[in-house]
Amino acid sequence: MSSITRRPSQKNAGVLRSMDSSRTGAASQYPYVNVFRHCAIAQWRKCSKAGDVTTLMDKTVKSTVYRVAGSVPAANYIQLPQTASQSLSLTGRHMYILCRPLANRFFVVHLDLVVADEQIAVRVSLGNVFRVFKATHTWLQLPVVDLAKASRKPGSAMASSSPRWTLLCVDCQLLLQTYLNRQFSHVKSIRVCANQLVKNIFTSDYDYDHLAAKLPSVSRKLRQAGERIPLPREMSFFLPPGQDWDDHYDYIRIPLNQGIGVAVPPAGKPKSVLPEVLLEAKADGGKPSGVSECGTIKVFAEDGSRPLVTVHRKRSRKSEHPVEDRVPTDNQRHAPQSSLKCLQPDPILDLKKVAGFGGGSEKEVIWSKDGVHVFYPCHAVVVGIDVTTHHQQHLVGHSDKVSCIATNYPTNMLATGQQGPMAAVRLWDMSSCQCRAVFKAHHSGIHALALSYSGGMLCGVGRDAHHRQMVVVWNVEQALVDGKTEVIAQASTDFDVQRIKIAAFDDTRMVSCGRENVRFWRVRNGELRSAPVNLGSHHGVVVNDVTFEGVSGRSMDDPCQQRVFACTSTGLVLQINYRQLRVERVFQVASPA
Repeated sequence: MSSITRRPSQKNAGVLRSMDSSRTGAASQYPYVNVFRHCAIAQWRKCSKAGDVTTLMDKTVKSTVYRVAGSVPAANYIQLPQTASQSLSLTGRHMYILCRPLANRFFVVHLDLVVADEQIAVRVSLGNVFRVFKATHTWLQLPVVDLAKASRKPGSAMASSSPRWTLLCVDCQLLLQTYLNRQFSHVKSIRVCANQLVKNIFTSDYDYDHLAAKLPSVSRKLRQAGERIPLPREMSFFLPPGQDWDDHYDYIRIPLNQGIGVAVPPAGKPKSVLPEVLLEAKADGGKPSGVSECGTIKVFAEDGSRPLVTVHRKRSRKSEHPVEDRVPTDNQRHAPQSSLKCLQPDPILDLKKVAGFGGGSEKEVIWSKDGVHVFYPCHAVVVGIDVTTHHQQHLVGHSDKVSCIATNYPTNMLATGQQGPMAAVRLWDMSSCQCRAVFKAHHSGIHALALSYSGGMLCGVGRDAHHRQMVVVWNVEQALVDGKTEVIAQASTDFDVQRIKIAAFDDTRMVSCGRENVRFWRVRNGELRSAPVNLGSHHGVVVNDVTFEGVSGRSMDDPCQQRVFACTSTGLVLQINYRQLRVERVFQVASPA
């Protein structure tokens, strides 16, 4: 059995193209894909490396392997594919990584998995550098501890403190479905960081069994019927004649699921099944333990509720106190999904009420159009409170702290943005509290948003890749209908921008403020340009907020439309002339702090 890889056309030679979430081209990846060969790692044409990456001949597996070493895992790695803009587009739900961690060193593997329908990437990080399990909207952190000593008896022939070659199997679909309640689409990228040896990486829709008998051939019909599938020769480790696989190698499965070696048809979507919850008992107190005495070694989440990693090892033949072998039997491997114990109800927890205020975004509190509801962010949740009944509604979906919100009363639209590297913007329907669109354009966290009076334009301020202030304008006119948004214009600036507002009389005109500056912006011919306001003797103040006086429906020649008001940290309110770009009057409304 050999891997089947697709040869790129002449037009797209050397470039990996991303695929849509409909799993197009899954048949061409049957039965599995050799990722290293697919990316031509020997020539480094479709992949890249950084730091200390070398090749060597390993005597244990009798093959050429790649050694990734270095004191900082983030600076020493193999990246597949070459750049972040490309995609591997590997649709196989099972990923097999043949690796061996270096002794007494930290190692990390990063997998970017694309979610179906939403088409956003979730970063899955595996390694012994992590101590606890963590999960956000776009990131899963799973600790893989060094269990080399824990699984071997001191008197056994294979007792050794050095890690062994490991077959790491990651069920991408079950992983996303269990912890994020999402469907897997395809693998976008893989990054293998120091410190470890890597032989190869494979993806397949089939769940291979490393302990199954080596059958000469297995037909597609048998695979789809649920037969145990042995590892293909290309994915297997070298095993001396007459030796037992468990005496030389380890098998790690992430996460624990219903069985091993059961074929999953490529065409069908997997059912929504949570993994069986198995808890080991300590000898002293009966509390959940991370490692069983032998057989199956499980690593649990911080709360001990769900097993994250399962390591299957054979009990030592020289053990003086034999215990029950917990490796799944044939009946357990082929048990129907309905027989598994699932957590009920699903989800286990349901948010009922938020007590208090997050405190991270004290400036972001807004009223609804009817004047009955108040919306404010509390960490990654936006809370809506009915001030008459005190009933709460929760807008959940952000993966980091919500740093800014904005509303539009005529269209009943609410925009929210989050801080951190995943600078996602979400548009909500305030009447139903349903998310209508998710998009991003900034490199890092958004700290200011503004919706136009007509509801057709959204303006956001964040950071670009060079950590400069970046102003982006979107067309969101159809966002509440079909979720479509479009970037109209964007610009980067070195000036500080803390707040921004869109003029009610013209969606293409905006005003922003920040430290020692007030600037007017305008979108014209796809470009976003700005002009500063002459603050005169007040040039050294910090301008906290700004707004237009004008309202929709009036001509720009109306004197009210030409006035802009800005407040400062020293208790001043500046009246600014929009046409002349200068301060007309100054009001002292509060004493300086």
